[in-house]
Amino acid sequence: MRDLNEAIRLDPGFGYAHLYRGYAWQAKGNDSKAIADFKEAVRLLPRCAYALQSYGSALVAAREFGGAAQAKKLDDPLPLLNEAIRLAPDASRYYVSRAQYFVLAATKDKDGETVAATPDFEKAMLDKAIADCDKAIRLDPSFAHAYHLRGNARLIREDFDGAIADFEKATSLKSSFKSPPITEILLMRADSRAEKGDLKGALADIDRALKAEPKNVYALGSRSEVWIKLKKFDRADADLKESLRLEPANEVCLAGRSRFLSACPDAKYRNGAEALELAKKLKGSSEESIAAAYAEMGEFEKAVHWQQKAMLDRSVAKEPDAQRRLQLYKAKRPYRLD
Repeated sequence: MRDLNEAIRLDPGFGYAHLYRGYAWQAKGNDSKAIADFKEAVRLLPRCAYALQSYGSALVAAREFGGAAQAKKLDDPLPLLNEAIRLAPDASRYYVSRAQYFVLAATKDKDGETVAATPDFEKAMLDKAIADCDKAIRLDPSFAHAYHLRGNARLIREDFDGAIADFEKATSLKSSFKSPPITEILLMRADSRAEKGDLKGALADIDRALKAEPKNVYALGSRSEVWIKLKKFDRADADLKESLRLEPANEVCLAGRSRFLSACPDAKYRNGAEALELAKKLKGSSEESIAAAYAEMGEFEKAVHWQQKAMLDRSVAKEPDAQRRLQLYKAKRPYRLD
């Protein structure tokens, strides 16, 4: 980093120094500074496909993880990724970067807001993502991340068999490029298996993920969902308690534990007051969790109010489960997990 800073001080127009400093910032976890350097690299090197792809890929990640407030300030990644592919049509990783953009576009608008995409728009975006992954795989059959991302697109489209096949392939490969952690792929495959009703297979994948990462709270949360479907509520309770012990401020852990305490079919595990306390700690979307807790406590007017507030978000309102919850609360009945 020191040498790159000095190079840029001596020659502010040295595009490759900005490009490589962007990578250095990424390695340090400073994405905003990485994006600034990538943007400058593209300005200085407008025909450098590598710079275009790096900037575009960083922008996609910012839209996915940085939230709407940050996304509104950023450039559109798609023209950058399109140009990178035009300049370097045989670069497999560029197609995967664009595929990631299309998967994200299926669920978020250009400003990073979660949206209720129409079925036709979602299908169009996912078709483009799958097509780009197909191209990447033709160029590099060992590109694990391409299989992983295609599996993700197929999972969203509820093509569970196709998703499982892609995740299986991804776990068997050592890609020439950086691949997602094996635990991430295993958990997505577990999700696909569970959706198909293969709960035994889902548990096997999750257990394998936990063997690799015993403190992975997302794996514990996924396993709790399977335990609930198997009606093994004591094991679900244990996994949710452990996940919250490991990461007491984690939004997913808080929401999962609150939901279980509000809606477990076995009354022994329900505790509306504790569920409400956890739901109020959520910094993100907490309305449905608060509604379920109030319903468990018998305060149905409050439950209706909070559920209606949650459904002001179009992505929530389109979900059949959200509508079902609202009707339950209006009928003065609590929500229960299936």
